[in-house]
Amino acid sequence: MREKVDQLKLTVQTLEQHIVAMDTEGFEEDMRKIEELCRFIRIDFNHSVEYNKQAPGTNEPVEDLKYETINTLAFLYKPTRRENVYEGNYLEHFAEERTEQLMHARAINQHNEFWKQHETIHGNVYASVPVELIQKESVEALERMGWDHVSVNVIDFGVQAVEKRELIRICEESFPKYILLREATTDSYIVLEYVI
Repeated sequence: MREKVDQLKLTVQTLEQHIVAMDTEGFEEDMRKIEELCRFIRIDFNHSVEYNKQAPGTNEPVEDLKYETINTLAFLYKPTRRENVYEGNYLEHFAEERTEQLMHARAINQHNEFWKQHETIHGNVYASVPVELIQKESVEALERMGWDHVSVNVIDFGVQAVEKRELIRICEESFPKYILLREATTDSYIVLEYVI
């Protein structure tokens, strides 16, 4: 949460510069960032409050689950076009289309190699690949097919004695678009938070 508050302070400073310069485009972009950061700060704050409450039936306070943003990466992301992706066989068709597009863009091997190295636990993003892993031509091809550029915050939960179910609940409450991963080499949990 502290990092997001620092980002908010910096964005407010640039907002002031855009106001002085009468820069409408910069003003609108900073306002969007401020609204997004405020939403995330509220989620983080509510999460901290909830975890500092006492657990039912005990006198011990629930310890706050620690996590930190350790990196931000550029990804290409294929958005879903349905509110309820679990309705019918939408996800099956989506996965087929994702594979066809990655093959057409000659990025399937890099995509598959990346996702083999990370055990996906849960999430609500169904198609993405780090930009740095694929060729410029592949990036351009995927863009033409409707894939979007997106910033992804890499959030480290570290090695903590927490049940998967609890981590999933925290992710559902804290991150609108995310994938929860476990790194086999370190046995630590990582969240890819898609800033969409």
